[in-house]
Amino acid sequence: MGMSEQIKEKIIQRATELGFDLCGIAPAVTALGFPHLQDWLSAGYAGQMQYIPNREQAYKTLNRFCLRSVQSS
Repeated sequence: MGMSEQIKEKIIQRATELGFDLCGIAPAVTALGFPHLQDWLSAGYAGQMQYIPNREQAYKTLNRFCLRSVQSS
């Protein structure tokens, strides 16, 4: 088991100890569905939820804007 797998298992174990029913680990990368979000926003479906288009750039580049110190292996 590699180092990242060991860390993952420790996180999941600790979450279970704290009472969480589920715990998951996801890569810190742009979501594969991001182009669909852009189409959805362009179609005006966000309506009055301006926080969504206001954060479009952050959704696109999570690792630069929201999760500066996070690295994906």
